[in-house]
Amino acid sequence: MSYTVPPAAADPRQRPGTVTAASYLLYIAAAVQVISALVALSTMSAQRRAVDNAYADFPDLKDTVSNLTVGAIVVGAVVGLLLAAGFVTLGVLNGRGKNVARIITWVIGGLAVCCFGGGIALGATGASNFGGGASTTNAPKPEDVQKAVNAELPSWYTGVTTLLGLIGLIAVLGAIVLLLLPPSNAFFRKPDPGLAIPGYPGDPAYPGYPGGGAPSGGPAYPNYPADPGYPGGGTAAPPAGGPGEGGPASGGLPPAGMPPGGDPAAQPPSGGLPPADPSGPPAPPDRPTG
Repeated sequence: MSYTVPPAAADPRQRPGTVTAASYLLYIAAAVQVISALVALSTMSAQRRAVDNAYADFPDLKDTVSNLTVGAIVVGAVVGLLLAAGFVTLGVLNGRGKNVARIITWVIGGLAVCCFGGGIALGATGASNFGGGASTTNAPKPEDVQKAVNAELPSWYTGVTTLLGLIGLIAVLGAIVLLLLPPSNAFFRKPDPGLAIPGYPGDPAYPGYPGGGAPSGGPAYPNYPADPGYPGGGTAAPPAGGPGEGGPASGGLPPAGMPPGGDPAAQPPSGGLPPADPSGPPAPPDRPTG
């Protein structure tokens, strides 16, 4: 007789909407990073020309500042792409209930919020990204550098970068807040190993356990106690047929030579007398006949 083992039950925890929304917000933040990197790389040549124009009267600094500008743009784009990959990974792991991913999201998200906020503030004030210190006789004035940059960059650059920074800030901040809400805490909390998981032994609804719960000594299968194929389980049916076919003797009597109890060991010895008790008194000696 074969039995079918019930399939393993799925994780009983249901992902709340707060965690799902946080994952999607992290995906949006990743998309913002990718678009920002592409925008920066597409305008790299224009920014280099702006630096060359601003430092035209300072040949000793022109090449150095120009190379630093290009290097900063490339490094920023690479960091943005890596951050985008990190946001996607965190979104997937948060959706699976990995508490470590939630903690990392809070750390990286907090840093990203500061970066997004700083970029928005820098773009809103119109501060220059080049030649950022006080004006000296050996460097151009910051306002001259800013005018040169504005002249070379496309008209849409400032608006697009500011909008991307605002979207990224809202997305990351929203993900951080959603992962802090009580439904999210319950989802990331590890299940108590002492509680029965639905569909496993110990669950009142588990098949094959009358009254619920698993018997001691391990799980059993459906109908195990009543299965005659197992030792001690159930009562085997009497053999079918009449006399001579494996059935009982005619009239329900045991076979000849078999005592009523059915045990051959209980049959009395020949002559119908029970055996003498060895511990009893000895028999008297035989008297002579005469």
